[in-house]
Amino acid sequence: MANTDFEWFTFLRKRQPIEEVNVWQPSGGDAFRALQPGEPFFFRLKSPHYAIGGFGYFARHEIVPAWLAWTSFGLLNGAPDFDAMCRRIERYRHGQPPDPQRHYKVGCIMISQPVFFEDADWVREPKGFSRNIVRGAGFDLGEGEGLRMWEECRARAQAVPVAAEPVASPASEGLRYGAPVLVKPRLGQGTFSVAVAAAYRQACAVSGEHSLPVLDAAPIRSHAQGGTHEVSNGLILAGAITPANRPEEEAAPELKKDIAFQGFGIGELNIDRGYIASPLVDEILGAGGDVICKPWASRNGEAFTKAAFRFNMRDRTITCPAGEVEPLRFGSVVEFDPEVCDPCRLRAQCTAATAGVGRTVTIATNEKLQHKLRKLQASPRGRAKLRERAAIEHRLAHLSRRQGRRARYRGIRKNLFDLRRACAIQNLETIQRKAA
Repeated sequence: MANTDFEWFTFLRKRQPIEEVNVWQPSGGDAFRALQPGEPFFFRLKSPHYAIGGFGYFARHEIVPAWLAWTSFGLLNGAPDFDAMCRRIERYRHGQPPDPQRHYKVGCIMISQPVFFEDADWVREPKGFSRNIVRGAGFDLGEGEGLRMWEECRARAQAVPVAAEPVASPASEGLRYGAPVLVKPRLGQGTFSVAVAAAYRQACAVSGEHSLPVLDAAPIRSHAQGGTHEVSNGLILAGAITPANRPEEEAAPELKKDIAFQGFGIGELNIDRGYIASPLVDEILGAGGDVICKPWASRNGEAFTKAAFRFNMRDRTITCPAGEVEPLRFGSVVEFDPEVCDPCRLRAQCTAATAGVGRTVTIATNEKLQHKLRKLQASPRGRAKLRERAAIEHRLAHLSRRQGRRARYRGIRKNLFDLRRACAIQNLETIQRKAA
């Protein structure tokens, strides 16, 4: 049971059901050894609440740079943006001056299948718990106050929707409550991202530079078909290396060449946002293929974000929350009429601009695709598709252990050959292991 920031708690409660969250520690100094993966983790609310506000299942702990925690988890860090997260880190780092570069290290306690209770459903904290404890405490959930807390939390959780169900051990079947059992939670994208980064020591497995080799992989069996979320569940189909100072998207043509050389085509492009500007995306869409990717997040503090506006891609118009309609052009900025914005009853919720300046909305060059991706992310089917990439990325960790941290040769060409050789060996071992 760990003390939980109330702003973090309320921010995430509004967004459930969610598959995972990051309970970050501002110091990032000590390893977290209190729990084994799959054991319950309880969110304790501090003064003046003194209650258990929810729980989840411990998945993993890593100490990483704050920027990596934000890149991997985004809003699931319990903050609206990276600036807000850093301000909260600085608030908890008592006696330490703020770092202008924000090169903070944080501990990431990654929690799967979290549940956040409404105020009326909070569970009373265990008797005898010292309110002077800063970090947290452990309890025996098989008896006494620990068991009471566990049973009440389980009962409250029945009324809360969850993003994914834990897989309990067979011994737990037929038991409604009682002593807890370990679960094997399905890890989310953020946890996988941090795990892979940790496996690579946050550096390129081939060159030692602080950018990962650009690899693509395909699962032997998907999770839906009975595949597991093991690092070994995938074959590497293509590889490329790009210099650290070049955009990731530049690797896409080389990956495509590798796949085409093997006689395959790309019908579905499952990528991260670093590749969304690649010409390959337009090529796949033009051929009738699918692009699966998280959309760029729109932020505007506490005011209306772009998501609050209605887009009509056919008529090329955008409608604000108050019903005002403006034409849009891709790759431009739409400014709503100031004469309409100034007296608008929703102005305070929409913009902090001075009088005489209307609300502006930036329209991306690929706004049509972003609009499609936002709709995809909002649907259960879309979220399931987005999760497929997570298991694929586990393939990278095995390759990292084989390849090592430093390049064996000078130049991209020789190191690319070495990378492909390592991928081939790794694939042969994977096939042998799956066939056994």
